[in-house]
Amino acid sequence: MQTTHHAHANFKRKEKKYVLNQGEYLALMGLIGEKLEEDEYAYSHIESLYYDTPDWRMINRSMEKPLYKEKLRVRVYGTMGETQSADPDQVAFVELKKKFKGIVYKRRMVMSLQGALAFMDGMDYEEAMAAYPATSKDLELGATWRDRQIAAEIRACIDRWQPLAPAMIIAVERMSLRTNDGSGVRMTFDFDSRWRTQPLGFGEAEGEQLMPNNEIILEIKAQGAYPLWLVHALDQAKIYPVSNTKYGRAYRAAFPSQPALTHAPQASELRDFGARDESTVAAATTTATATSTSTTATATSTAAASQVVNKAVA
Repeated sequence: MQTTHHAHANFKRKEKKYVLNQGEYLALMGLIGEKLEEDEYAYSHIESLYYDTPDWRMINRSMEKPLYKEKLRVRVYGTMGETQSADPDQVAFVELKKKFKGIVYKRRMVMSLQGALAFMDGMDYEEAMAAYPATSKDLELGATWRDRQIAAEIRACIDRWQPLAPAMIIAVERMSLRTNDGSGVRMTFDFDSRWRTQPLGFGEAEGEQLMPNNEIILEIKAQGAYPLWLVHALDQAKIYPVSNTKYGRAYRAAFPSQPALTHAPQASELRDFGARDESTVAAATTTATATSTSTTATATSTAAASQVVNKAVA
């Protein structure tokens, strides 16, 4: 797998998810295609390894829709439509995704895949960076003060939920677009979403279909309000937000008869997050453009990407 995405992330935003069938996808793109352009890395194959407790307490906690929730994963990026392979020296991202009062706060640091897995297994961050260095022609890699801060925050999460272990891999073919009007809105379309609990190595197997009819998962990411043209287009296409987390949906598919676990809110979760109020939270976490309603599912810059997207919505 080849990775060229940003080395680390530290931001907050609102994220809303939508589930689209092929007709809804085409209708929406016909309405807004001219307002969109390719994001920096527009066509990706993404595999995310989620960590959880042996009794799946993290995802159960998340599905209770609490005031504060978090997920922990290791993620690698490849090229859409290409056969994937895992290299222990390839770049990977350790990500802590937190949600508080509907706002998503994402913390991410870059390591080699082998180093990321060692860190998640308990190795000290700087020891893992030294023992398993990552190289990339597209990223400046190294243990910066920001990375050390993020590593400490992720380690606190790991310690809070012990014991944690690899639990599930979710893979998607993703098209990433952004608005061209300066509004800063990003839109990702996930095609051919799959999950597996075995094997848990990257690039090893396709897994089970996540969406029953291979629907497309749209996620709109914005730091403020949607532009009016997007609001009107979603309304015209009758596309509405849904409660849909890929990890939660996959967990329910994997364990359909598993009763929900109860998990009382822990004061330590909010204390460690520094979430006494929203101002504290903010301080703490300091395409080929689609333009028509033709029968083509999407326009992509490469034939391989086009085949993947067209297959996904066929």
